[in-house]
Amino acid sequence: MKSIIQNFFVVLRRFRIATLLNLLGLSVAFAAFIMILIQVNYEQSFDTCHPESDRVFLVNIKHDTAESAYENNVQTRGFVDEFIASSPAIEAATLYNPFISDIYIAVGEGESRKGFQEKLVTCYPDIIRVFGFVFTEGSGESLHDPEKVIIPESMARRFYGDAPAVGQMIHVNEHVWTKALKNYTVGGVYKDFPGNTQLDNVIYGTIDNTMKGDWMSGNFLCYVLLSDKNAAGPFVEEFNKSFDFSPVWNPNGNKLSLALTPLTDIHYMSEDSSLFKLNNKNTVRLLFTIALLIIIIAAINFTNFSIALAPLRIKSVNTKKVFGSSSAEQQRLLLTEAIGITLFSWLLSLIIVWLLNKNHWVRFLDADLSLSQNLPLVVLSAGIALLIGFVAGYYPARYMTSFQPAVALKGNFGTSPSGRLLRKGLVGFQYIISIGLIIAALFIQLQNYYMRSYDYGFDRDHLAVVELNGAFYTNNRDTYVNRLKQHPGIEDVAFSKQKLGARDGYTTYGLEYDDQSFYGYALEVSASFPRVMGIPIVEGRDFLPTDEQAGELRFIFSQPIQQAVGMHPGSILKMGTWGASGSTVGITGDIKFTSLRQGEDPIYFMLNTGVPLPVSYIRIHAGANMHETIDHIRQVVAEIDPTFPFELEFYDTIFNQLYQAELSMTNAVTLFSILAILISVVGVFGLILFETEFRKKEIGIRKVMGARIRDILLMFNKVYLYIVCISFVVAAPIGYYFVRKWLENFSYKTPLYWWVFPMAFLLVALITICTITFQNLQSAHANPVDSIKSE
Repeated sequence: MKSIIQNFFVVLRRFRIATLLNLLGLSVAFAAFIMILIQVNYEQSFDTCHPESDRVFLVNIKHDTAESAYENNVQTRGFVDEFIASSPAIEAATLYNPFISDIYIAVGEGESRKGFQEKLVTCYPDIIRVFGFVFTEGSGESLHDPEKVIIPESMARRFYGDAPAVGQMIHVNEHVWTKALKNYTVGGVYKDFPGNTQLDNVIYGTIDNTMKGDWMSGNFLCYVLLSDKNAAGPFVEEFNKSFDFSPVWNPNGNKLSLALTPLTDIHYMSEDSSLFKLNNKNTVRLLFTIALLIIIIAAINFTNFSIALAPLRIKSVNTKKVFGSSSAEQQRLLLTEAIGITLFSWLLSLIIVWLLNKNHWVRFLDADLSLSQNLPLVVLSAGIALLIGFVAGYYPARYMTSFQPAVALKGNFGTSPSGRLLRKGLVGFQYIISIGLIIAALFIQLQNYYMRSYDYGFDRDHLAVVELNGAFYTNNRDTYVNRLKQHPGIEDVAFSKQKLGARDGYTTYGLEYDDQSFYGYALEVSASFPRVMGIPIVEGRDFLPTDEQAGELRFIFSQPIQQAVGMHPGSILKMGTWGASGSTVGITGDIKFTSLRQGEDPIYFMLNTGVPLPVSYIRIHAGANMHETIDHIRQVVAEIDPTFPFELEFYDTIFNQLYQAELSMTNAVTLFSILAILISVVGVFGLILFETEFRKKEIGIRKVMGARIRDILLMFNKVYLYIVCISFVVAAPIGYYFVRKWLENFSYKTPLYWWVFPMAFLLVALITICTITFQNLQSAHANPVDSIKSE
């Protein structure tokens, strides 16, 4: 061990910068590799936290049309109840209502009363059995009592501190759809689910009799636990043979059939939906690929580092052989040294990961980066470190001990052709990876910019959103609007039933016009909504304040619906769901309130539906004092209801949340791609440093023979630029293929700009030229007499 440490410090003294850069590069690479492995494991293990996850399925109805097929995840309650009772193979099942927005609740009494905005999900009591809830207080049996609810442990601590939560009261201050009561008792406290599951840590309560027996309105999800995970196929086949789908709402006459999606497959479903936590499988694969590339690049750097050291150490190794040390013993020492360095770098990487996690500096990764929670992956990374140390040390160890001692002690192996060829081949591989990653990172950022800068058909600037509740809206709408507009910074206020721009789907109602039925996203709004949102009317007129007193439905349709159906201002339509009629007053352009993952939005605005519109949109004048304006909004809400949990969002924040999964993953891909490129540059820098050291005599002789500084710099640059050119020819088509496949996940996407590819080449070439020139300038300016003498 003493010999190994001495050798290390000898190398460190002579090649200080190259050694430290390689150690740092290896440590950072291991840290990045560990973090990516943890994140990929988080994605791949989605929903596996449930004890019977392999037997849980999401129920879908498949629609086969003449042109294509699609699956509907949202079911009617009539179908759900009939399905659950259809077979003894169903061990447990639950209906799940995902459409209840955050509600205003209060806990405590008197002066200790506190208000919160929380989500309440109504379901069947069997949800406990399907998903395997674990209780720390009370029991899941309490869900059989409609007056009781269950809450997560984290919520219990927020509501009640360290006091027992079971038996405590929760007061609901507004109407909750599918839950008639206003006051509930906490019947159980369940252990929080991790982030990688479709279930949220929210309040769960038993659904009331709303829409029982209804086969027309799809509003619910259905999860089923089968008695055998292998029974899904036969079960579906038998069900489709015997079940009568005719009661299911099917105005287009599609062929209907049952389909079951395994719970663990939902996360990667291709359907765009805000009802599930989805991610793109190709992006996750890309992230994992980058992890492998980072560790491969680091391994190449370290291998090149070891190979480049070989000529320097051949004499010392063979001197020891002269004094009796065997080749096998020297090989073991060299291998142990290489493995020791990689393990030391691995230990440094654990410190890096620990610091990043402790200080929350890696917010774009959703996974818990705690090393104690990911011990199997930490052990795996240690095994990879051992393997890299062995691979990086094996060839140099064999090479350095392969010479006869007499030959090795006399010879000069600094410019060994085989060693140089191998090193350049490995550098070329690094360049291929770097160019490919630059291409990928540039297109990822172009797609992000495209999504952010896309014209959604309305004005998102200077727009604040405050979520109220049904009771607040019904009782205080006029007071709220008038008090807000007293501030000179506030232009106008509008309302909607749902927070628009926060999801990929909205309430859908069927409409009938000119003997044809069609669907669209029904956005129930106030009359001022189009004006406040800056939505232009391209045909007809906007809603008027007097329309709200008309007592009948008014519609404004987007152009995608108009082009598909053909209505115009003045057209009368009938709502298939309610049986009510209404008139069209205007047509807007192509508006999007969903992400660019899907195609055109079939949107129409509805007025006078009679439902509360609890989401308020506040248009702020450009140039207004933002802090004063926000304080005024907060004060108005507090004056109306002092306990109301005030939260204000700007519209850009809402849209960013819509793309949160993509932004997090693409930020991770971009950052780690840049890291991989930097590690490659470090490797090239180290190699050039060695190359310069070994060729000092050659540089001196060339200068004596009349070579100029630029000739010497050109000599070094030509070799590596040639490698960059060959690498680009290989990397460009590979990068093109994978980028094109990734962009297929978006209905709206950035073009495949040709200039990205030469830009990637120029970036790598420029970095290489700068690195080589910087490193060789000192040697090129050195006195050739000193260089020749020292050699």
